[in-house]
Amino acid sequence: MTTKTLSIDGLEIQLVRSKRRTLGLELSPTGIKARAPLRMSEQAVIEFVKVKRGWINKHLGSMPPSPTDNTVELTQGAPLKLRGQTFNLDIKQGSRQKVRIQGNHLIVPVQHSKTPLQTRVKNKLTKWYKDVAQQELHTRARYYAMQMNVPERRTDQIYVRDYKRRWGCCDSNGKLSFNWRILQAPTAVSDYVVIHELAHCHEFNHSQRFWRIVAKQMPEYQQHEQWLTEHGHTLYQF
Repeated sequence: MTTKTLSIDGLEIQLVRSKRRTLGLELSPTGIKARAPLRMSEQAVIEFVKVKRGWINKHLGSMPPSPTDNTVELTQGAPLKLRGQTFNLDIKQGSRQKVRIQGNHLIVPVQHSKTPLQTRVKNKLTKWYKDVAQQELHTRARYYAMQMNVPERRTDQIYVRDYKRRWGCCDSNGKLSFNWRILQAPTAVSDYVVIHELAHCHEFNHSQRFWRIVAKQMPEYQQHEQWLTEHGHTLYQF
């Protein structure tokens, strides 16, 4: 396997050659890779990237960022997001109770332990977010599936993941997975993600037909997509 960096129309592309038979693009918050067969000409790769420029721009814009300096210390009073609202973290040490919301506080009870306090808080808080996301996104997926004529079996079970590069996924078998962090966004934005993935049950690509399916269910979907582009990084606080 060999690698080389190409500059194509202002984009830095890492060209990775291997024994594979096809040319493909791989996008991540850290960069773009073009994976090509060993004997494919460099010019062919360049032309392929130029043809895919619109697709690259769209997906780079909507891609969740990698956790960086957006993280906050999970200390008393730290701001936490849920359904687009901000709550203040309230840590209750020495308690075995469940995480709960009280007024504008998100109360996180933790037991005494030799484990650092922030680690205990993060572990319990993350599990709570995932549990709530599992329940709420499942409910929303079933609701929109009925509206979009998606077979009920597709939403019998959904999966909540800790994705670093996507908000949701519908795999080739129609299995639906969602990034638990989307629960922090406004409800309309998380609904857009659900609708987006359900649309893939009908059209497994991002063709014009796919976007017509999304627009039929949510005509204003572009504003929610824009919200993710501009504010998605705020969902990676811990």
